[in-house]
Amino acid sequence: MLIPRVEADRPSAAARALPVEVLTHLVRQSPWLMATRALAGPSLELLGAVARLPALGVRLGRDMFRNPELGEFLSAAMER
Repeated sequence: MLIPRVEADRPSAAARALPVEVLTHLVRQSPWLMATRALAGPSLELLGAVARLPALGVRLGRDMFRNPELGEFLSAAMER
């Protein structure tokens, strides 16, 4: 999973994302899953399992647009 954020004035970078960061991102992207009491528990359990999978936080700066090796950059970051 990639967790992107754009920070145009900073250089592009990538680092492993902690499970808590991934879970926070997932919940923010799918708040309706928590809106129904009957679905909240199973949804949180599922999102928690996904959050424990390997994930990469990616900061995208302006330099990314000049980087034709975007795929290699992300692939190398995932291997770290």
